Amino acid sequence: MAIIRTARDYISILANSLTFITQVKNRSVKIRQLHCSGTIKKMEVKAIALLNIWLNNALKKVSNNETDIQELKTLFATETENLSRMEQ
Repeated sequence: MAIIRTARDYISILANSLTFITQVKNRSVKIRQLHCSGTIKKMEVKAIALLNIWLNNALKKVSNNETDIQELKTLFATETENLSRMEQ
C-alpha cells in the first residue's frame, strides 16, 4: 500500500498512469486506486482502516484459534499507534 501526493488537476492522469506499472523491483504488481482524499491525514486514516479489514480477513483464513487472532490484532493496533506517534 502506498500514499501518493499530487495536485488535484493531475489525479486522473496519475491514476490512469499507475495501471501501466506491472513490476516493482522485479516483482509483479497490480496497482489500483483504493481511495482519493483531500488531505494526507484523512488518507492515513483510510489506509489504516483498509489495513485493518485486510488483516481481519487474512487472520480468518490462516487461523481458527481466537487467541492467536486477538494477539495479532493487539500487536497490529500497537504498531499502528506507534506509527501515528512517530509522524506527529
